[in-house]
Amino acid sequence: MKQSHGFVFKDYSVPQNNPIHNAENDAQLQQAIKNQMSPCSAVIVLAGVYATYSRWINKEIDLAKGGFIKPKPVIAVRPWGNQGISQKVRNAAV
Repeated sequence: MKQSHGFVFKDYSVPQNNPIHNAENDAQLQQAIKNQMSPCSAVIVLAGVYATYSRWINKEIDLAKGGFIKPKPVIAVRPWGNQGISQKVRNAAV
C-alpha cells in the first residue's frame, strides 16, 4: 500500500515487461486485464483524447462496467494542459 496526500492506494497497473503486453489475441488480453483488475475497487483512466483509440482503455472500461458481479467505478483523470477528453472515458467516468 502507498499513501499520497492522505489517499491510500495500491497500484495494480501492468509493468511494461509483463507478458500481458504480448497477448496472442483479444480474448487473452481481455482475460489478463480482468485478472489484473479483479482486486481493484475502482479503475483510474487517463482521459486524453487518444484514450478512444486505446484497445486497453476500452477493454478496461468495458470490464469495469460489465465484467464483474459488482461494476467498478471509473475515475477519469484529465492530463495536465489537455483540453479534449475521450467521449468514451467521459461517458464512463463517475
